[in-house]
Amino acid sequence: MLMAGDRSFSEPREFLKLWITIDGRQTDAWTEGPQLDLDLGNWSRGIFLLGGEPYACAWFDDSQSADLRKQLGIE
Repeated sequence: MLMAGDRSFSEPREFLKLWITIDGRQTDAWTEGPQLDLDLGNWSRGIFLLGGEPYACAWFDDSQSADLRKQLGIE
């Protein structure tokens, strides 16, 4: 029985939230679990898969990341 002030938490998990713009089309997605490991491996090789189609990708440097966070209002 939970008492007032008691909290119940789910198991922690790691995931990535993605904000994507390809050919002027914007969407968002997230990846976790075994798929996260596969995605990170692909991204480190410069490959991003969306809908089964491969796209080139690159990691942003700190300045580019800060600019993107500002544009998205998540700073």
